[in-house]
Amino acid sequence: MDVIYKIAENNAEKDAAKNLIEQVFIQELGYTKMLSDKFDSIAIFLVATCNGHIIAALRLIPDSELELPLDNHIDLTGLRNESIKLAELSRLACLQDFRNNHVAINGLRFLMINLFDMGISHVVIDSFLHSARLYKRLGFKPLGKPIFDPTIYKEGDNPGVPNSLVMYAKVQDLNKKNNK
Repeated sequence: MDVIYKIAENNAEKDAAKNLIEQVFIQELGYTKMLSDKFDSIAIFLVATCNGHIIAALRLIPDSELELPLDNHIDLTGLRNESIKLAELSRLACLQDFRNNHVAINGLRFLMINLFDMGISHVVIDSFLHSARLYKRLGFKPLGKPIFDPTIYKEGDNPGVPNSLVMYAKVQDLNKKNNK
């Protein structure tokens, strides 16, 4: 299985990435509040393709005047200053048939290598609690205690119960940890 990782280069690839994210999170997993938002227009999408078809995608949002989606849930002021270029990773989605083939982890490693070239020095991520272990393994650290994120709430969940862990990492540290 040859998987190619790349940054989406045009609107067709970005739309395909958004469609895959919607397919996985909304249709398959039932997170009906995880819709397109104002950040999609400025987002960079990473895609993984196999035989010309997108099999995984994630969204990278550079900090801007729009701020970041996580600003709605947590105070990121301490991570912002002139020497820090912050971005948020979100919506890592992989088609079910490819989930145990290291597609997602290799895609994250590909992105980490490219973050430095993009001038990004620090990244934050809003992780499902059950996925936090993966990000810790990659070098992310918790930024506080678990929170309730209404965008990853689905029918049957307990409203208001923490379901997410905000994590952060220095890109330099991620690259050191994942290029050994």
